[in-house]
Amino acid sequence: MHSRGWIEYRSPGFAAGLDAAGEVNTKIESKTFKTKELAAGATFEVKFTCYYNGADFTITPSDLEFPYYSAIRPAFRYQGLDDDALLQTIIAEDSFMLDFMAAPGVYEYKNEGVYLPDTEYWVLIFGWAAGAPTTSIQKFRSARANPISIRRRASSR
Repeated sequence: MHSRGWIEYRSPGFAAGLDAAGEVNTKIESKTFKTKELAAGATFEVKFTCYYNGADFTITPSDLEFPYYSAIRPAFRYQGLDDDALLQTIIAEDSFMLDFMAAPGVYEYKNEGVYLPDTEYWVLIFGWAAGAPTTSIQKFRSARANPISIRRRASSR
């Protein structure tokens, strides 16, 4: 049922009362809830500013109200996974913080100097709401520095 940008879902969860012995002592209930309708086909733009010891990046979604989760990972660890396997892997690795960290709007990451300049990283983004992914995963390859030019700069000091 659509009404002004809201959509009604039947919750897959249930609730029941339990007594001290753990026995169900009430009727099992399922609840209907409403959540904001998600943007169809949300896209993301990622801009990188690279440094000798890492990068800043900014994620801008096409819909600023679309909740999404993002993570940065070294590409070599996840190469060979198809998009579905990659999505499931990130969900498994980050499950403890997905609901807390998924948010709408522009996200800005400032370089902490923890990423290796000669390693390729992926910024991974997917929609997340109500405890589940709402889009497929999108990969953005970081521009990495040339390790030879870094060695030359470092040795010329």
